[in-house]
Amino acid sequence: MVERGELAAWRTGGGHRRITVDSVRAWVDARGVWVRGSNASAPAATPEPAQLRVLYAGVDDNLFERCASVSAPDPPTMNSHRVSDALDALLLAERWRPHVLIASANLPPIGAHALLGRLRAHPQFAQMLAVILTPGNGVIERLAQVRPPGCVCWPAAGAADRARGLIEGLLPSFGSRSVRTD
Repeated sequence: MVERGELAAWRTGGGHRRITVDSVRAWVDARGVWVRGSNASAPAATPEPAQLRVLYAGVDDNLFERCASVSAPDPPTMNSHRVSDALDALLLAERWRPHVLIASANLPPIGAHALLGRLRAHPQFAQMLAVILTPGNGVIERLAQVRPPGCVCWPAAGAADRARGLIEGLLPSFGSRSVRTD
């Protein structure tokens, strides 16, 4: 993020980066992300308990649109968010507590496997279902050996239909089959 110019930093004598607090605050403010204790009017930690919460991280447009099209009349029983990198996913997951995470294996900057490891280090994410989408070429086999419990790996090719089926299968436990996407 420093190299992309998103955060301001300097290097110590030992070559380590020190990121300025002001640049982190500016980065958070630019994304409209709420950080605990920073904003009294911030959204609640979790939305209505009757909603299936799905977080998409680094997925392509086709997959997101296919899954977001699982819809019917109000009241909404699914709420989904899409982020482009693992850092935004970590920030959003902390306050929003998704039931399902669908992430691209090569999610910048740390990858979906590391993201999931960081989330699973906290008990509130122990029951979250995780899907890691891989580019193929033997990646599924390698991930299968080290994937955490509650995680499945699918090839990215054809994943839109599988993800839609997963969501359609989960929605009945959250009421009628309807959706709200943000």
